[in-house]
Amino acid sequence: MQMGFVGIFRKSWQSCFFAGVSLVCLSCSGEVQNSASDPCIGVKCSGFGYCETLDDSPVCVCDDGYHADGLSCIADVYPCEGVTCSGFGTCAVSEGSPVCICNDGYHADGLSCIADVYPCEGVTCSGFGTCAVSEGSPVCICNDGYHADGLS
Repeated sequence: MQMGFVGIFRKSWQSCFFAGVSLVCLSCSGEVQNSASDPCIGVKCSGFGYCETLDDSPVCVCDDGYHADGLSCIADVYPCEGVTCSGFGTCAVSEGSPVCICNDGYHADGLSCIADVYPCEGVTCSGFGTCAVSEGSPVCICNDGYHADGLS
């Protein structure tokens, strides 16, 4: 080892050594690169990816299950993780946020699926009319010759 060199190691296509505080690399073509010209020197990407140079700047290319956040790779978080939709629907992602797609007979209330309540359920209109919903409440539409007397 020559005087002034702290260490020598080989990257896949080049030999590198420390000269003082700088890392100097010789590529296969014999071209000299030093750490000042390689923006990826020292970029670890949190150990979950590798550094690439894009437009003379370092960027992290992250492993599956991770995404870049600056020069770090952080674990992906699936927005539907732990969302059960009360067991009456399926979680889906809309614009990055979880939403519940509820089964028939249920509707979403936040991240829960709750049973639909049909206001006319059990309303008979005394058998002489038809129940309809007006502004969320049941009303009887009576047959000809009959008039409404509440919901019976």
